[in-house]
Amino acid sequence: MSKFVEKLERVSREEAPPMGFAAAAKRTKAPPFLLIALLGQAVSGEMDQAAKEGADAILLTAIPTADQLAQIKEEMGQVTWGLWLNEGGLDLKGLFEAGCDFLVFGADETPSSVLLEEELGRAMVADASQSDSALRAIDQIPVDAVLVKEKVWPGDKPLTVAQIMAMAGQSDAIIYTLGLFEPDDPDRNPGVLKRLARATGGEAFLPGSVQHVVPICEQIARDIRNQYTIGYKPSNPQAGGYRSVRVEVRAKGYKNLQVRTRSGYYATQRQASK
Repeated sequence: MSKFVEKLERVSREEAPPMGFAAAAKRTKAPPFLLIALLGQAVSGEMDQAAKEGADAILLTAIPTADQLAQIKEEMGQVTWGLWLNEGGLDLKGLFEAGCDFLVFGADETPSSVLLEEELGRAMVADASQSDSALRAIDQIPVDAVLVKEKVWPGDKPLTVAQIMAMAGQSDAIIYTLGLFEPDDPDRNPGVLKRLARATGGEAFLPGSVQHVVPICEQIARDIRNQYTIGYKPSNPQAGGYRSVRVEVRAKGYKNLQVRTRSGYYATQRQASK
């Protein structure tokens, strides 16, 4: 398995908490997030420096030359690195043999054969050029992660709120939002962050300063590892449309218990049959 995917799973892995309201058993502390360094060129010195400064993985945006690949393989064998694919026709087997661990790619310019590369981690880019139906379909294809790209390249258009909500409604992902705004920021819109988190069963955080970010990430990590998965069989087995979900909890000796869940989902054929 890709080392990058293993790290993603270690961050997001859920450990079932004990049933009832007893104190949770001690758990091994896991990192609350991954730090990925974005580098233009495959320069071993820069990659080594990024790894020493704590990067969990390195993402290259320029395709390495044969000489650079040979140097990376020789000098950077323990570093987890991947490639942002911006053109087709690459020798993916050669990249894997040189130590490439994961690929980041868009839908339009990437051949479908990339989806068959099980040795490599696969992260698909979601951007504003894709239709709502295409964004909803991402959950149905074999990728390990989705990169929501607001702006990376000059001229990129940011995703709209409607597009992000379409992805959130289709995906099983729980979204936690974190907003750091200046008082006079023209893009300040905490309501959107709250709405997105509430729709997926997550939570919105609006810290007053950057010092609070790491504790918030640690809180999110604990939250992810302390949750229940509940399934049900819908009375209407037909696919299509949005279905609202509400969960109520009652327990003897406890009043006004609150449950945080996603507000609903889009019923695809796969989901409608569950």
